[in-house]
Amino acid sequence: EPTTKENHNMSKNDFIEFVGEIARRDWIERKLVLPSVVIAQAIKESASGTSELAQKANALFGIKKNGWTGKTYIKDASEQNKDGSYRTDKNVEWRAYDSWEESIIDHNTYIATRKIGNQTEPNWYNVIGEESYVLAVQHLQDAQFAYATSKTYAESLIRDYIEKYNLTRFDVIEDDVAPEGTLYVVQLGAYKYKSNALAFQRRL
Repeated sequence: EPTTKENHNMSKNDFIEFVGEIARRDWIERKLVLPSVVIAQAIKESASGTSELAQKANALFGIKKNGWTGKTYIKDASEQNKDGSYRTDKNVEWRAYDSWEESIIDHNTYIATRKIGNQTEPNWYNVIGEESYVLAVQHLQDAQFAYATSKTYAESLIRDYIEKYNLTRFDVIEDDVAPEGTLYVVQLGAYKYKSNALAFQRRL
């Protein structure tokens, strides 16, 4: 049973704030994975903390055992084949944690260190420290070492999560105050998807 004192029954907005705070703190300390990307992955992979893995294994990301020496949780996996068809892998061992916070920290460590085979660089070394969410997401789905088997994973992270929920607000670290009598002038966002740009326009 989960030993954590975290609230695991929260609204999507509260979930975003919760993950965002931890992801931002870890970004400041270790500069591994951009917070907006971490939050988008957490929402998508755990259905905002409501998935079986999130509730029973404290795992917000579907990371398989892969050399993990901690607790595990057994559950079938739905995977997409190279030809686009789907398959179910039975009784897969997934990483399990004592808290959602531990899951988030391990996810970032995993992305920064995971190597398949005996290559010298980690699979996703291009993601580490990348400050552009578009590039970070593209590097995660690098053709050689795609993080997820889903073919639409990268575009979904950007369109359905990062831009839709304005998750880049968690990527801003320094908060400098403009000198007296001056203001910072910003251009209002740049979006890869027109629908997100228009939705933002309507909110103004």
